[in-house]
Amino acid sequence: METRDLYDKNKIPTGKTLKKGERPTDGNYLLVVLVMIRNSKGEFLIHKRPESQKGFYGVTGGHCKAGETGLQGAIEETREELGLELKPEELIFLYGRRQDDKKMFIEVFFAQKDLDINSLKPQKEEVEKIEWMSIDRIRNLDNKSQFLKNHVEEIYRTINVLDIMRKNKGKDGDER
Repeated sequence: METRDLYDKNKIPTGKTLKKGERPTDGNYLLVVLVMIRNSKGEFLIHKRPESQKGFYGVTGGHCKAGETGLQGAIEETREELGLELKPEELIFLYGRRQDDKKMFIEVFFAQKDLDINSLKPQKEEVEKIEWMSIDRIRNLDNKSQFLKNHVEEIYRTINVLDIMRKNKGKDGDER
């Protein structure tokens, strides 16, 4: 049975684990990763979940397994869901935050990557189809309530973080 590490509210490991499917209690939190992959056209790699999982659109991500760091979890989730092998140096840690209502820490990773989606081998139980989407198409699906709410919120947050990074890059001749 797959297990997950538990963290306290300061993201310090408690040394306890939880079985997959169980919810944390008593001030404990789980670690969740999301992987934002964007191509040179500015489109995000999005996949649709099967109808057995309500058919929502979202990005790659999931709960980290016991013993995994966020980076390891991001690599593993991408491999499991999409059949895409990312190297650690291809991923940038963008930000992390605590979500008290869901008892989780979210870590968001970003990769700038052009790839042929037809070469991917998605996990059939998790992914019905994969496509590159513009932010306008993502907003449209969001407006129709067809996108996982927490995923689309993190896409918007990612766009803001990337914009801030772009604006800060080269400021005062500096590569920040």
